[in-house]
Amino acid sequence: MLQSCGTVDDLNTVMETWQEVLDALCERVKQSSSIARFMASKSCEDNVKFCLRSDIIKPRLEQWLDVLCSSRHRKFWEKASELRSEGNIYFNKKRYDKAVELYTQSILSAPFPESPDSVGHSEELSLGFANRSAAFFRCGKYQEALYDVAYAFELGYPQHMHYKLYLRKGQCQLRLGENNDARNSFNLAAKFLRRAVLDQAKMDQHIKEIEKFKKACDTPFVPERTLSSEPNEHVPTDISCGWHKELPSCTSSVDMLYSTEKGRFIVANTDIFPGEALFIEKPYASALLRPFSKSHCHHCHKELANAIPCTQCNQVRYCTFGCAKASWTEYHRWECGNLDLLYSIGVAHLAFRIILVTGLPNLIAYFQSIQCCDSSAKSHSYHAVYELVSHFEKVHIEDSLQYSLTAALLWLLLDRVSFFSLQETSSRLGKMNINGEHNSSHSSSAELPNLNGIKTAVGGLMLRHILQLVCNAHAITSLESKTVEDDDVVMTTEQVRIATAIFPSASLMNHSCNPNIISGFVNGDTLVVRAVSAIKAGEEVFNCYGPHYRKMPFAERQQVLREQYFFKCTCDACQKGDEPEQMLQALKCEYCEGPLRQPDESGKSECVTCGTTQDCLDREQKVFRMHDLYVQGVQLAEKGNHVEALHRLSKCLRCREKVMYKHNIKLLEARDMVARCLSSLSDFRSACKVLRPALDVVKEIYGENSIELGHELMKMSDIVVNAIPQAHKEEASCGEIKDLVKEAQSVIDKAEHIFVLHYGRTHKAVQELGDKRTAISQVVGY
Repeated sequence: MLQSCGTVDDLNTVMETWQEVLDALCERVKQSSSIARFMASKSCEDNVKFCLRSDIIKPRLEQWLDVLCSSRHRKFWEKASELRSEGNIYFNKKRYDKAVELYTQSILSAPFPESPDSVGHSEELSLGFANRSAAFFRCGKYQEALYDVAYAFELGYPQHMHYKLYLRKGQCQLRLGENNDARNSFNLAAKFLRRAVLDQAKMDQHIKEIEKFKKACDTPFVPERTLSSEPNEHVPTDISCGWHKELPSCTSSVDMLYSTEKGRFIVANTDIFPGEALFIEKPYASALLRPFSKSHCHHCHKELANAIPCTQCNQVRYCTFGCAKASWTEYHRWECGNLDLLYSIGVAHLAFRIILVTGLPNLIAYFQSIQCCDSSAKSHSYHAVYELVSHFEKVHIEDSLQYSLTAALLWLLLDRVSFFSLQETSSRLGKMNINGEHNSSHSSSAELPNLNGIKTAVGGLMLRHILQLVCNAHAITSLESKTVEDDDVVMTTEQVRIATAIFPSASLMNHSCNPNIISGFVNGDTLVVRAVSAIKAGEEVFNCYGPHYRKMPFAERQQVLREQYFFKCTCDACQKGDEPEQMLQALKCEYCEGPLRQPDESGKSECVTCGTTQDCLDREQKVFRMHDLYVQGVQLAEKGNHVEALHRLSKCLRCREKVMYKHNIKLLEARDMVARCLSSLSDFRSACKVLRPALDVVKEIYGENSIELGHELMKMSDIVVNAIPQAHKEEASCGEIKDLVKEAQSVIDKAEHIFVLHYGRTHKAVQELGDKRTAISQVVGY
């Protein structure tokens, strides 16, 4: 079933979701006589035709378009001015982060100077950038402030106030250690000050201020450590084996093979060592998820610092004007103002974008080359996407109808935004073989002698891509850090899905619940696939499609893979059945402390290690009671009552240690929460003691190079680094302090090794660990 993204949250009235529309339409179609015609359809193209010709379906789809595709997202200088004034209020209250967000909203709402909507107020956009530069400056984000100063100048900042921007620019440069550039900026500030309309007292005050800063430029200055965002991550270039001659974005250490049983798959042609890059691939197309539309670039998906607006709408944010231009050229000119609808349809948004990114002229050219048996078709970038498996024949009839309805909706949107009326395509119209469900042999299909035929075929392609994405879409993730409470020192990190993309080459890897690769991202959307374990020549390279053997029970994994990907997994992890996961839930043997098997109906259980049978009823009852205590502790911690939470969680942990096997995931869970509470109470020394045993257990469960261990080590590094000054303050022994310093260095080194192995040396987690190492080295005497 197609997953939608819920309601459109910026509409004034409560409305149904796209999933509810789909369910209602499917029910009406199933109750009508026309359902037999749909079930008889043999191609993607026929399915979409059915929807567009149905008196039941088409009017409802057009109504949905009317509701969600409107001009609500136009720019108005009045709104921009109002938001900027509100930002000024927070700026004066020294709430600079809030001011930055309001100034950003003002920038998004302001018409560009050349727009008819800006007549009489063409300076509004530049004022937003100028004000945001001031807020960035007060936050210590000097590089971001410089970017906004440059944008303000470019967008027509009033000349009589130029001296303000040059003065701010010089101060930023001075704090960044760029003394010569700062001196030039202060000279320009003095020059433009003469053109300002100021009374003599203010003029003299500014002249004196400028002279003071110019003198400061003569003094050697140590650059301040700013809070600016990290520089761009470099794509790995240490590809010693070179690039593959036939597989795009793939190194020469692997090859693609084909079998009737597996289809296409990837194998190593030489011994591959952990950490080696196998794929480095930009997405053919990608779509940012709505929850991250304010924090990440709409085009490249980098985390935003200086958000840049679209020239036409206020819905999207970019990291640079370069991304804004590329987005407009490739797809946003069609999506502009229509994102409410596109966000509502889930992964199908990406299918729509695949069509836009490819472009109608390229679609025509691609299928013309196929008809002419031109071998150049295989070298076309779209070919790799088109050939991805869709499982058209295997999809359940109701799911197929829902996917077809969504494809028809998107076809109507293409028609509404005039995607099919491009003059550039007219010279390429002619006889073409194009069918929404071609197989690899490209057998006979309908001829398309005119634009109407092409439009119909694109509907089939839209459905084809939706079906492909169900089993080929790839999550783009970002490593996000967060704390339980605002005043917590200990950070937790996790990979969060921020966008959905299609990577045609990387999609060739088959699935294993215990993969031998890891996927990471640099510069927002660039996928880097690395080996996470040794892969011998001739062995297959395996990805994980989501159901990982350490994160999902065996039976659930099998069900997900069967229902979504239409195969039964027989990987090494699945051949072991549910035995490994039982160890994560096992009670402790009272004789050898080994794991007990799942108790039978009488409450008896056998020890896996020593084979003794013992009664577990009493221990199971204690586990249930401690679960309630754990939940109470978590709820208290969430409310900020860490003292009382610690009391309950500590009691829970002591009990679990007595009855649970050391690898029981619930035992790890209790340790983690106790350590968090202790850290929130600034008792990092005690938190270290609680969390240390967890490291060995996580290593045993997930592996010594697992990212799970990396995250646990990252958390431990926060605690140990903070335990050192606590030990100093509480006059702990020199021996304990030295041990803490050594432990911190060891934990940081191990975490760094894992994150470099998985994501490369430029990943922000590696940089954070480097900062911690620097902090440790500054501890006097150690």
